[in-house]
Amino acid sequence: MQKFSTPLTKTDLISVKQWLEDGQQFQPKTETLQKIIQFASTYRITQIKDNQFVEWFLN
Repeated sequence: MQKFSTPLTKTDLISVKQWLEDGQQFQPKTETLQKIIQFASTYRITQIKDNQFVEWFLN
C-alpha cells in the first residue's frame, strides 16, 4: 500500500499560521461528525507482514 501526498509550501504554512492567529476554528456539522464516527467504528487496518497491511470494512 502506498500513500502519496503533496508537501506543504511556505505559503501554505504562512496562511495556516495566520488563519490560526485570526481565531478561526473548525465548526463541523453534527451530521458530518456522525459520519466520521460511523466510518471510524467500521474501519480497521491489520498488519500481516512487514510493510503489508489489510484494510477491513466491518459493515
